Amino acid sequence: MPNVLCFGGNLSHYGVLGMRWGVRKGKERSQFKVRTGRLNTLGTKGHNILYVAGISGSGKSTLALNLAKKLNAEPIHLDLIYGGRKWQSTPFSKFLKVKGVDVKKIHKDGKLNYEESDKIFPLLKEYSKSRKLIVEGIQLLDETVSMDLQKHLMKEPVLSIQTSARISFNRAATFDQKVIDYSYYMKAKKSQDVFDNKVLLSIGEVYVDSLLDAEK
Repeated sequence: MPNVLCFGGNLSHYGVLGMRWGVRKGKERSQFKVRTGRLNTLGTKGHNILYVAGISGSGKSTLALNLAKKLNAEPIHLDLIYGGRKWQSTPFSKFLKVKGVDVKKIHKDGKLNYEESDKIFPLLKEYSKSRKLIVEGIQLLDETVSMDLQKHLMKEPVLSIQTSARISFNRAATFDQKVIDYSYYMKAKKSQDVFDNKVLLSIGEVYVDSLLDAEK
């Protein structure tokens, strides 16, 4: 069976019917690399979500979109839910509305409304029962988003994109001229290191092409 995802470490089937997916190291490496956990459980019963973590400017959104194409999955960008941006209607936002979540009240007055936001991750799990999801966002690194989130992620497939604070800051600044606080990126990188260890991600890094050209 052919590889479905060109990582540099490939998410590949081992070729035997009934065996799981796993990471195999490839020859090509890019400047981007990730720490991983439990990728071989993706697609098995109860594990239809691949979480993509990383600090701002690390390439999470690009990676999630290309992974979604490769894996025939639905991408979900947590920034659109938690970040206070202009609301965009998506299949998942419609699902949240059906489940009684007031999406316009998740973020208000510059802060999260935990009464609404704490409903998101349990509903993501429910939503994933009938589809594969690629869920990305800086929010995964924030312990305050959900009290039980990190405990949950210790059992789920996770990628954590490894970029330095300086690289991520420079990238973000090219897209948004308001990005001027480098100290935020240094703090975020420390939070990511704590996150990676808490959710038991592999120290041995698997290199990943964060652009993942869908035509290749």
